[in-house]
Parts: sequence; structure tokens; C-alpha cells
Amino acid sequence: MDVYHGAWIAAVSADFENSGQFMFWVERQGNKTSQANSAIHPNHLSKTSQLKDFLSTDLSLTKALLDNLNPVVATFYAALPSVDQQPLPSLEMASLSGDYLPDEYDWQIWTINWYCYQQTIDVSA
Repeated sequence: MDVYHGAWIAAVSADFENSGQFMFWVERQGNKTSQANSAIHPNHLSKTSQLKDFLSTDLSLTKALLDNLNPVVATFYAALPSVDQQPLPSLEMASLSGDYLPDEYDWQIWTINWYCYQQTIDVSA
């Protein structure tokens, strides 16, 4: 079971057409094992090959489209609700998996590998 997360990160600019980048990452249903002393989010597709395979296989994006988009893997950091040194599932993942989210949690910084799309795509043609 997968949940797709996307965000637009605007560039610091006063221009009318604000450039930036679209960030995309995939959350997988987590296993209950712990990764002691690891700041890498344990339930995301973290390897470049996993992300590329996911886009072409699971989302059925063609090689030509992926070559045109030219996504770049980048590392970002996110403060996410966590319990016992493990990130909680997103609200969407918890709903799909039937997990109950606790009333009390801490915020922890997690490392997440995202796919970034920085170029402008002309959709008018």
C-alpha cells in the first residue's frame, strides 16, 4: 500500500511567474521494526532505483515522459510526528491501514529522498 506525497516549493523570487520545484515522495506501509539511531524515514522509497522503478512501473510513466521531465533525486528534511523514534504514518496511510494515531507524540526531523521536477512544462500545446 502506497501513499504519494507532493509539494510545490516556490523559489525565492518577486517575479509574477514564480519558478520553483515540485517534490514527490512515496510512503509505504511500515513494518514495526525499529532503526535505532537512524534519521532516515524508514517507510519511504529511499533509493534512486526504487523511485525510478516506481514511476515507470506503478505509475506507468513512459521512458520518453520521464526523460522529458528529467527528475532529480534530492534529500530534504521534514519534521514529522513520531513515537519511540519512529515516524507515525501519515493520516492517509493510517486511514488505509487501519492504524490508530496516538494523542501524544513528539516532532522529529526525518531525512526523505524526493524526486524533484524543476523545469517548466508547457501544457498549452
